[in-house]
Amino acid sequence: MLARPILLSASRRALSTTSSPRVAIVGAGPAGFYTAHKLLKSHPSVHIDLLERLPAPYGLVRYGVAPDHPEVKNVIHTFSKVAESDRVRFFGNVSVGQDVEIAELQQAYSAVVLSYGAAAADNALGVPGEDLRGVVAARELVAWYNGHPDCSDLEFDLTSTDTAVVLGHGNVALDVARILLTSVDALRGTDISERALATLANSTIRHVHVVGRRGPVQAAFTAKELREMLALPGVAFRTDADQFRALIASHEGKLDRPRTRLMGILDQALAKPQPENADRSWALEYLQSPTRFLGTDRVSGVECVVNELVADPKRGVRAVPTAGTRTIDAGLAVKAIGYRAVPIPGHAFADGVVPNSHGKVGDGVYVAGWLKRGPVGTIATTMQNAYETAEVLLSDWARDGCKSGEGVEGVLKARGVDVVDWPAWQRIEKVETERGGHKVVDREEMLRIALG
Repeated sequence: MLARPILLSASRRALSTTSSPRVAIVGAGPAGFYTAHKLLKSHPSVHIDLLERLPAPYGLVRYGVAPDHPEVKNVIHTFSKVAESDRVRFFGNVSVGQDVEIAELQQAYSAVVLSYGAAAADNALGVPGEDLRGVVAARELVAWYNGHPDCSDLEFDLTSTDTAVVLGHGNVALDVARILLTSVDALRGTDISERALATLANSTIRHVHVVGRRGPVQAAFTAKELREMLALPGVAFRTDADQFRALIASHEGKLDRPRTRLMGILDQALAKPQPENADRSWALEYLQSPTRFLGTDRVSGVECVVNELVADPKRGVRAVPTAGTRTIDAGLAVKAIGYRAVPIPGHAFADGVVPNSHGKVGDGVYVAGWLKRGPVGTIATTMQNAYETAEVLLSDWARDGCKSGEGVEGVLKARGVDVVDWPAWQRIEKVETERGGHKVVDREEMLRIALG
């Protein structure tokens, strides 16, 4: 795509330490809001423009947190207070790189913070059969049941099989497994997409294998997520007890407190009687890497190589394939092996992140969140990450001064961009409240409600 001409005069780039600085934050998810929060608290006159590609704010808090985790979404109250500040403007439905260029933001603002996340693309396994029907990315499945506008029209066949495989040992993997096995009645009171709820109501999936390439000690899921899986009513838990105990034996006395607690939860689960006559189950499986998805048109199984763990000076241990293989029969395979960021036109990008030093990129550009460190961590670590970026930015201003900025409101208006401001977003929010908390999932409907 050809870059738009720079419409703002170079004379407006003069450094100023007296006029109020204005910062553009690209991406109104947790990293963007936490960056704004820190800047507002630390600088008495800074003004902030939050630019968001979607008509709705909050990013992964709205579209990535599982619908049965409403307590995690309580942080939205903090974010909404940030947006309601008279020093903050929300520009929803604005795509940086299409509606306005990075170079224009650099000229129009005192600083630009990129915080648009890493949820736009998926890691690929690169094995045969990955394009079969029924092999899906966790990102799309999660976005679908959370009502993300980009995924609202997707269809997932949950009626052609009774068994699913979830590849990965992180929180997203357990989220997906839990949603697939949770009774529909328990999900009705959540903000899950109505379309997803209807599909899940007809689901025939009763058994889920959660498969990781390394051992239980290396699993990335948290104790909270594990406890929730183990507490699912009427769902039996299975794992190879002998393999589990053998894998953790060599780590005895060497694990930190959180990891010790996690292994203790699993050990207790092995000793606990499982529900009698349970018609649903999940299995936690280790040391397996998918090498092929089986099937002709639709996936019918996953062929895995059996791994062994060997010492690695950088990562502690790594999984190395052996001669052993295993096949898991399943009609649904969900790849929960991580997200990756996509480049934004007009800026450097390498190894899944924007190259930076503690959030500083250069030329008045900064980065926060997953774009800064990669798609790992919790909302709490994202807050720390964003605060660090804000502190580096403020330190630069204190040392070097900062230029004034007028923003791009006029530019967007001249280009006919249908900007969703905060009052317009609140109109969408009001309709969702009237619908019992169910999201408006169609983008065009969101814009009709927001813009009238």
